[in-house]
Amino acid sequence: MSEKTVHALVLTGSGFGTSSCYGIGVMKGLLQDSCKHVNNQVIDPQIYSGTVFSAFNIAIMASQAAGSNAATLDSLERIWLEEITGSNDLLTLLGLPRRNGVYRLRLDPRSFFNPRTMLRNPAQPFLDLLNDASFLAGRFSTRLSNFLTSDKPLSRRLLELPEISDLFDTAPLAKLLEKHIDLNRLRNSDRQLRIVATDWVTGTPAVFGQKDLTYQQILASLAVFALFPRPTINGHSIAGGGIASPTPIRPAVAAAAELGATKLVLHVVYLRPRLQNIDPPKISSTFDTFNRLTYLQMKGLELRTLQQDLRTTEERKRPDNPLEITAHCYRPKKPLWDVLEVLDYDRDKAQQFIASGFRDATTHDCELEGCANVN
Repeated sequence: MSEKTVHALVLTGSGFGTSSCYGIGVMKGLLQDSCKHVNNQVIDPQIYSGTVFSAFNIAIMASQAAGSNAATLDSLERIWLEEITGSNDLLTLLGLPRRNGVYRLRLDPRSFFNPRTMLRNPAQPFLDLLNDASFLAGRFSTRLSNFLTSDKPLSRRLLELPEISDLFDTAPLAKLLEKHIDLNRLRNSDRQLRIVATDWVTGTPAVFGQKDLTYQQILASLAVFALFPRPTINGHSIAGGGIASPTPIRPAVAAAAELGATKLVLHVVYLRPRLQNIDPPKISSTFDTFNRLTYLQMKGLELRTLQQDLRTTEERKRPDNPLEITAHCYRPKKPLWDVLEVLDYDRDKAQQFIASGFRDATTHDCELEGCANVN
């Protein structure tokens, strides 16, 4: 049997907001620069697997939207810096919302005092207010009906009345997907794409390939836990994949088997540093406890997923095509976000994270990062 080596990029769902830009930096290092740990070669991934906002990044990369890896990466970086993130201008410092291309907060009174909005369309804040009031009234009416007819205890029914995701309008994100992700181009791409979300009913990963991919499926993977609305697909509520599969390695391994690979080189990009790299606070606080607990839970899930997927994936056990797997792991040296920055789309931070990812990819140390080889 002839040998066939395939490279796969796996972008994890362990971050939010601009932290996904770290993965762009890693891709720039691997796809545009030669790295010592891959024999000083520029890699050309045949497989992309990712979840949460990394799903947006890999969908653009797999479609080869600009014709080549290097050009597509440059285009992806421009989208983040010019359309998704906003700068820290005077208006932001005064407390007005930072411009972002992902969501709009419903019933936000600050829009009436925002010159960016008023100069572009003075009537827009009033139209948004009417639409928001109508939308929220309808949603509350449904919940009130459920409250009155449910046989659950009163305390439980009261807890089920509010829904924070109703306050987030993700229409800007939907427009962003339609503008920059060409589904027909994706379906005809020679790259394998696997976008992972979470089936809210079964708690299992929902994996979407590019052949029948829809914008709703991408939106589902991007749905930030408990904040963005969860789309309904085939009768099931679907949420961000970082819950059921924070490190979507299995879909990449399955795709490699489909391609007939004998060797798979995984490049797994994490958005969280090692826990020992997170300095404890000088004074203990509830916020820090919650923040560190979040890191511990996600880190445990990531580690279990990596080890289990590398050793128990069924595709590796096929006697007619044993698959040798090498996994390179890339991690930031410092935290990219905390629980207060889940919805932060800061352009300066995006640029810093891209630079950090590039540096970590080009100076990668396999021994230090615990890269694995499974024969």
